[in-house]
Amino acid sequence: LDGRVVFVPGALPGERVAAAVIDQSVAVWRAELLEVLEPSEARVEPACPHVARCGGCDWMHIRRAERQALHQASVRHELEAAIGALAIEFAYHAPSDELGYRTRARWSIERNVRVGYRARRSRRVVEIDRCIVLRPELQTMSATLGQILAGSRGVGEATTAVGADARPVLEVRWKGSLDGGALARASALVDAGVIAGARLWPDGSSAALECGDARPVVAAPDGRPLPIVFDGFSQSSVAGGVLLASRVAGPIGHCSGRLVELFAGCGTLSLALAPLTESMLAVEQSAAAAEQLRRNLRAAGAAHVKVRVADANELALPKP
Repeated sequence: LDGRVVFVPGALPGERVAAAVIDQSVAVWRAELLEVLEPSEARVEPACPHVARCGGCDWMHIRRAERQALHQASVRHELEAAIGALAIEFAYHAPSDELGYRTRARWSIERNVRVGYRARRSRRVVEIDRCIVLRPELQTMSATLGQILAGSRGVGEATTAVGADARPVLEVRWKGSLDGGALARASALVDAGVIAGARLWPDGSSAALECGDARPVVAAPDGRPLPIVFDGFSQSSVAGGVLLASRVAGPIGHCSGRLVELFAGCGTLSLALAPLTESMLAVEQSAAAAEQLRRNLRAAGAAHVKVRVADANELALPKP
C-alpha cells in the first residue's frame, strides 16, 4: 500500500481483497480482511466452524498442496534472512493427518468459567466446544475443564495433553478463588478413567494440588511412551516427534568423541542420540525437566549420559 508492506491475515497470494488497515504503529502495517473479491484457486472452506473467531489455525483456508509450498517458502525466507542464500533442497514431511493430531492445547478461562482460546490479537476468550485439530481424546476438554472448575471465581490458564494410556492430563493455574470441590471432581474423573491426572495451582500457592498421574506422555524415538513435564517442550504430533528424532540422529552415526546436546528437555532427542556415543552431556535449564530426563535415561539404560542443569545459551562447551 503506497510502497508499504501490509499484513492481511486470511488473504492468499494472488487474491484481490478488500481490507482495512487496523495497526500503523509498526513498520509493517496490519490489516483486517473484509471481503475476498477474487479468490485464489488454492482457497478452500475451512473444516472448523470456529476458525473465523478463534486465534488458533491461521492456514486452514489453504488447500493442502499450496499450504506445503508456502510452509517451505516461509522456512527458506527466514533462514536466508538469518544466514544468507541456501543452496539446499528441503525435504517436506507432511503430517499423516490434517486433523486430530495435536497432542496438547493451552486454554484460557474467563470469569464464570468460560473456556476457550484467545481471539486473534486479543485477550478476549472465544468459547470452543470441540477443537478438531486435537487428538480425539482432547477435543472436548473444554467441557471437562468447565466441569472441574464449576463454582470457581476468577480467571485462569489450563494446559491439556495426552497422558498415560492415551488419557488426557491437565494443569490449571488459577487467579482468584478456586472452588473447594475442584480437586474432588478431578479425582472422580481419574477414578472413572476419564482423565489420567490433574494438577491444580490455586492463587498464591507454591505447590499444586494433584491427583492421578498428571505427566504428559509423548513417544520416544523407538515408539515407547516417554513421560515429560507440563512446561517441557515437545512436538505437536507424536509422529512428527519420532520422525524429527530419526532425522537428527541419522546423519550423525557413531560419534567417537563427546556428544553435547543443548536444550535437552525431557529427552525427546536425547534417547535417539545416546546410543551413538559412549560420552554424552545433556544440558537443560529447567530442573523439573532435567529430573524427568534423568528418569527417562535410566529407564532406557543410558546411564552414560550426564545431565547438567544450566542455561544452554551461557554454557562454555567442554573441550575437546
